[in-house]
Parts: sequence; structure tokens; C-alpha cells
Amino acid sequence: MPNDIGHTEISLLAHRGCKLSDLVVGKSDSIGAQVYDVLFRGCDYAIYRSDRGIYVHFSDDEQKEQAQRRAYSLLCGQICELRYLTAQMRLKNWAWRWQSSRAEDSLYDHNMAQALMLLMESEAQRAATQTQAADDMAKRAEDIANRALDMAVRRVTVDNTIRYVSWCILFGLIWIVGSLFVFLGFEKPTSNYSIASLCGAVGAMFSVIVRAQSLELKPCDDSRLNKVMGMVRVGMGGIAGPALLLLLMATGFAKPSIGGDITNAMQSGASASMAAILGLVGGFAERLVPNLVRSTAEKMDSRAGTPVQATKSSP
Repeated sequence: MPNDIGHTEISLLAHRGCKLSDLVVGKSDSIGAQVYDVLFRGCDYAIYRSDRGIYVHFSDDEQKEQAQRRAYSLLCGQICELRYLTAQMRLKNWAWRWQSSRAEDSLYDHNMAQALMLLMESEAQRAATQTQAADDMAKRAEDIANRALDMAVRRVTVDNTIRYVSWCILFGLIWIVGSLFVFLGFEKPTSNYSIASLCGAVGAMFSVIVRAQSLELKPCDDSRLNKVMGMVRVGMGGIAGPALLLLLMATGFAKPSIGGDITNAMQSGASASMAAILGLVGGFAERLVPNLVRSTAEKMDSRAGTPVQATKSSP
């Protein structure tokens, strides 16, 4: 363990000694990440894209470096979250990952680079005693970073919602195939329950699709358990259909109230059309209680999607 610690300290010291002129495409930067592109070079700084996102290489002069770091601290929260969000986009976008092992840059990368460039230039103007111009440029950099963060949050929210709906549909199709197998393989009384279950899954899928735009699975809500929740929701719809059918039979509403010929379908408890209608109603009705809870929660919860946005929106 001591040898490992010593080796780590030597590596960090070596990276700290990386000069601005050493920043070259294809080589490692001061933190050991591979440099993909140098997006902008100033007199005493450089903005580049590596396999860890957008970074800025500060001046070789110690005093200028300290001033640049102070300016960078104004937007470090937004930049860090933008790095994370863009990394999530690349990680979870299969088409983007298959395109190349070296991920292409995005609009958000250029927004980050522009904001960092404005920050570094504002510090140069501040050093030249152009305080008003430096403040205006720093404000522009903050606006660009905040707008880019808002757009990235919306993009990731849409991606999360689409993935959630896709998993619901996939599980619903599996449930439908299983219900069809039961329908074809068992006797008539059981087939009515399978029809109700099949239509319940269809109703739940339709319910999820209808309310997809209002789900808003923001970055702070992103979790692998969302897939499980989506499957549970469809499963609830698939169970609600047969449950309603069984309830109808238990209360006697499925039985005729007057004499006469009783068909085989009525003797089994309900007709196929009745089972299908009950299944659709049971599957779609599972959204009623969650909608009431959500409408109440929206009045109480913050609309922020990331910690930095939550800090900005707090009084």
C-alpha cells in the first residue's frame, strides 16, 4: 500500500508539471485523460475535449493560473453537471456508441467551450483593468452555461421518458404473448381471464403512452429501477383486468337476472367481449390514483432537475 500511494503522488506531480505546450491531440492531459480535440487556444490557456468531457488548461504562469481558477469556480457546478449529462447521453445512446469508439462532440460541448472561453477572456480583461467589460463577459458566460444546462436537462429527461415507455411496451408485449398462450392452451372459463389480462396489459400500455409527456423523468429521477416500475405498472394492468372480472362474477352482475336460455358464455362467467372491456378498463384505470398523487406532489416538490438548478431556484 505505501508503494501504491507513493506511485500515485509521483503521477500527480508529473501531471501537475504538464505545460500548455504539451497539450496535443492524441496525448494525455494533466489528469491523464486522452485529448480528442483542442477547441480553442488563447495566449495563456486552452480549451479542449477529452474522453472525460470539456476541460480548460490554465496558464503556465502561477498567478494567472490562480486568477483563472477563481473565474472558473463561478461556473464549476454547471460545467460539472453538463459533463455528466453529456456523458450519460453518449453512454445510453446506442447509435452514438456504435458510431465510433471516440464519441463525437455535441452542441453542449461547444456551449461549455464557449462559456469557458468567455470566462478566461473576462479574466484577461479584468487583469487589464477593464472591469465593466470583464463583468459583462462573465455574465454572458454564465447565461450560456445555464441555458446549456437547461437544454441538457430537457434532453436527458426526454431520453429517460422514452426509455421508460419503451420498457413498458416491451414488457406489455411479453405479457400479451403469455396471455395468448394461456388463451389457446386452456379451457373456456380460463380463457376469459386470459382475455381480461391481455386487454388489461393493453390498457396499461395505452395509459403509459397517453401520459408519457407528463412523466418528466429528470436526471435526478433517473434510476435502473424505473424499468422495474414500468414493468410493475403494466403487470398491475394485466392483473387488474382479471380482478375486475372476478369481482363482477362474485357480486353476481355477470349472471342473468331473469329466466330464459343461458348461453355457454354466460355460464362461464362473462362473454369474451365483457372480459375484454373489463380488462381495458382495469388496465387504464390504474393511472387514476397515481395522477391524484402526482398533482398533489407537483404543488410541493421543486421543479429542479439537478442540484445546481435546485440551488439556483431556492430563495
